[in-house]
Amino acid sequence: VEGKRLIIDKSLYGLKQSPHNFYNFLKGKLELVGFTQSGLDQCLFISEKVVCLVYVDDTLLFAKDMKDIDDIIAALEAAGMELEVEDDVAGFLGVHIDRNNETGEVTLTQQGLIDRIIEALHIGDLPTVATPATECLGKDLLGDPADCTFSYASVIGMIWYLYGHSRADLGFACSQAARFSFAPKRSHELALIRIGQYLKGTRDKGLILKPMRTDHFEMDVYVDSDFMGLYGKEERTDPTNVKSRGGHVILINGCTIICQSKLIDAICLSTMMAEHYALSIAMREVLPLRSLIRTVAR
Repeated sequence: VEGKRLIIDKSLYGLKQSPHNFYNFLKGKLELVGFTQSGLDQCLFISEKVVCLVYVDDTLLFAKDMKDIDDIIAALEAAGMELEVEDDVAGFLGVHIDRNNETGEVTLTQQGLIDRIIEALHIGDLPTVATPATECLGKDLLGDPADCTFSYASVIGMIWYLYGHSRADLGFACSQAARFSFAPKRSHELALIRIGQYLKGTRDKGLILKPMRTDHFEMDVYVDSDFMGLYGKEERTDPTNVKSRGGHVILINGCTIICQSKLIDAICLSTMMAEHYALSIAMREVLPLRSLIRTVAR
């Protein structure tokens, strides 16, 4: 699959202060050149040969043949749009995409973002560690106050972005640390520092995709949960003390599409109940994703 990125300057159309109006404007142009908006995702447009993803003023075009994308770009320009075209969609996410033409493997890395995290945490002189976390984090109400030598929320944001695009292995560690973004203790800062030390030792590593043939689509879903994983980490009177954690990974044709690790909202009364809730959470992603794939694959 080939891809290109289009950047559109909203100010050229007098719509800079009105994102909604600009969206309707862009939608009208896309429909004019043959796209149909998906009923499952308002940011997804599909034509006979090209798939278009829209995020504000960024547009990603994908097709099996680059000529089909070039034809769409020419049609949009003929419709009066001024476009800045990038031949590499990786710039949209800041992800380096390395393809092995012999094996077909695709590796996604974000070394620049990892360097920013290491710099923000001031851990250039600390040793590396083998894992991003070693234990569950609680509120630590009586713990030492945060040193505040770095912006906790900012580092969480960077790690979360890294986790979502190229480092699924950070899911648990990042999720539990993010709980304390607004009132961290020193123990929570140390948990972030450990994530940074782990990234320091795996700076050049990333998500490895092994895509299968696209003449048909297969979905694999892996779900798991713990039971009362936070027990003993919170005050006994705090309902969070008995919360369980669920997680899932969804793959399409061998490629990781969605991964998640989060506390289950309900209080599970058994291991089976925890597994049931984790499966239910995963299905909220599976069902719409399955419909979306069927739409794209037509």
